[in-house]
Amino acid sequence: MRSGKLINRKSYPLTRYGFICAVSRKESSSDLSLSLNEPLNINASKIKNSLGYIGLFQFGEAALIDLGYYKHWNANSDKTKANDWTGNWVGKNGINSLSDFLKSPSKQIQIIGQWIDFLCERLRNRNFNEYYGKIINGIEITESGAIAGAHLVGDGGLGSFLGVPGFKGNYKESDGNNVHISKYIDLFNYYDLESCCDRKIYILLRNQIGQIVKNKKLTIQSEYNGKFEQSKFTVDTESDDQGLLPVIIRACPHLKNWF
Repeated sequence: MRSGKLINRKSYPLTRYGFICAVSRKESSSDLSLSLNEPLNINASKIKNSLGYIGLFQFGEAALIDLGYYKHWNANSDKTKANDWTGNWVGKNGINSLSDFLKSPSKQIQIIGQWIDFLCERLRNRNFNEYYGKIINGIEITESGAIAGAHLVGDGGLGSFLGVPGFKGNYKESDGNNVHISKYIDLFNYYDLESCCDRKIYILLRNQIGQIVKNKKLTIQSEYNGKFEQSKFTVDTESDDQGLLPVIIRACPHLKNWF
């Protein structure tokens, strides 16, 4: 099975759970391919860093507000937006406090799954999926890379990096540790998140007489006419040792905008 890029000397399958493991590995140095009862994972689930981000996936207040776990600042005693976690929790999924969150790695994994789906839907609704398949600063934009980037700096920072009208130059593209979004997009590219729709499919490459063509380098061009993007994208790629060629879908099938 194909694996993603190395993260702290570990790589994970290009699946939804592999993506979850990879993000957790990067954010908290955990290894979710091991038991959650491993000391490494128990300790990682309890992390609160210097900027106030918490747990295996280093969630901030804003993300957990979006998911309905932490009360919105407007309705909370916590008004600071500073990840100090001094306010009230909603009680969703049995999480009533910061302590409840930090002591439950299994619930943190459930929450990252919800977050992936939430971001997938948000990016689609904002037409960011029109940029999937585009090459920006030498990096191909994929759904998993975009979602990882949005987890790092928010969808505003992602929109700025993509060049989306109304976003470009108006949001920070680096996090509080000065990590640029492009690093995350590149690191977390090509995972199949099984969300919204299958963004990545494989086609079998054959020559004119029907023979499977393995390890063949070629260039693919696609044309897309969307709300923000009206252009042809060019991607250099290669079939694998089975002759399979990855193809990125920039929009969902029900929208009738295919690669």
